[in-house]
Amino acid sequence: MDPSSRILAPYYGAAAGLITGFQVALCTLTLTALLELFSTKTVASLLKTTPGLYRACVRANLVNNLAIGPPTYALATEFFVYKSDPGYSYSLLRSALATVGLVVTHALGYHYAHSQMHRPQMYWAHKFHHAFAKHVTPSSANAVSVVEYAYAYMLPFVVGCAVCAPDERALLTAVAVISVNNLLIHTPALEVLNPLSDEHSFFHPSSV
Repeated sequence: MDPSSRILAPYYGAAAGLITGFQVALCTLTLTALLELFSTKTVASLLKTTPGLYRACVRANLVNNLAIGPPTYALATEFFVYKSDPGYSYSLLRSALATVGLVVTHALGYHYAHSQMHRPQMYWAHKFHHAFAKHVTPSSANAVSVVEYAYAYMLPFVVGCAVCAPDERALLTAVAVISVNNLLIHTPALEVLNPLSDEHSFFHPSSV
């Protein structure tokens, strides 16, 4: 590698991470829109009673997924994700173990952050999400404050990458598992597909 390529390599890596991060965000937004079709009655009720809240929901989805998600993904891949050396890459088993480790680490991190945000000192960061206690739609899954999204959604991924040192295949798999699960527990019409839906409905006690 010539000196100029060596100097520019981190920038190329960060750019690649940003591009993949945006692709992940677009996939999440597309799946959210598709799942929203299963909640048209709830969406209609929300638009009828509090249209401003639904606009805020859409805005939060765009800001969180497109403005916070990609840079976080780029940060994690640049500093903590294993990059294959020539002739060597993680085995399928090692990637699978890293995926499980990421999912578990994220679950623990989210649980801790979520419990902290239910304390009076931090509830201000979580209050917006509970505005959807009556009207639960897939889009409400990522309708959280910027602070909550960074602290409870993104930070556990970064910590998980630092702890588990996954390759990108493991990271993308873990992101898919966690993101799809998050959307499903906010899709009451499909709650039968997710065993965690009953537990999560405790925080969203009623839906139209």
